Amino acid sequence: EIYFIMSGSVSIGFNHPKEGFVKAKKFNKNSYIGAYNMLSGVKTQFKYESQEKTVCYSLEKNFFFDVMEKYPGILA
Repeated sequence: EIYFIMSGSVSIGFNHPKEGFVKAKKFNKNSYIGAYNMLSGVKTQFKYESQEKTVCYSLEKNFFFDVMEKYPGILA
């Protein structure tokens, strides 16, 4: 899935044995996450956390590709 952040924020990072969750990057409103993993089929090695109320919309991989096939002009 690809996630579109409509409000709030999401931090991406990893769990460290001694330090706990270590943030690598923060994504805010009007950002999206998961595109690389969705398009490549590679499972993410990162952990995603929201530190505040966050609203996201998601598109499943099959739906995304169906839309791209039906409306190829989007890719231009």
